[in-house]
Amino acid sequence: MDFVSALDYRDSFTNLYLAAFPPEERRDADAVFDMARSRPEFACHALRLDGAFAGLLTAWHLEGFDYVEHFAVEPHLRGRNLGGDAIDAFLALHDRPVVLEVEPPHAGEMARRRIGFYERHGFELCRLPYVQPPYSPALPPVELRLMATGGILPAMFGHVCRRLRADVYGVSD
Repeated sequence: MDFVSALDYRDSFTNLYLAAFPPEERRDADAVFDMARSRPEFACHALRLDGAFAGLLTAWHLEGFDYVEHFAVEPHLRGRNLGGDAIDAFLALHDRPVVLEVEPPHAGEMARRRIGFYERHGFELCRLPYVQPPYSPALPPVELRLMATGGILPAMFGHVCRRLRADVYGVSD
């Protein structure tokens, strides 16, 4: 599996992006591609396996850490450890802490399984309450939790939240 530009797989990327994330947890798909072209701190990857689209990963290079905004594997390829291989490969390319958002454990079995998946790949769950700002004024904020590698949370929680709000969600406090 390798990471390539999502621009090479625009239709497949968009279809998975829209299917994998509810509206309150994603941007407009066209905005993702616009950002990939115009924001050097934003990376928009397609995961490629044997020459075919296998998934997506978007990430930000922020002050003091990298942030995985979206990550998904094609449904027909799940259960083959491709997600784990992709996360491990991404982490191997980044020598800084990596942060991501997950649903809180009380959200259900799927949320707990997702947390366990990331824990198996070196992430630690931060128990501090966190709310993802809305992607647009018409959408609600979302209660989530942060996970990170490198043992930076909860010590850097305030810094991480400020950078996410300002750089990723465009919210000025």
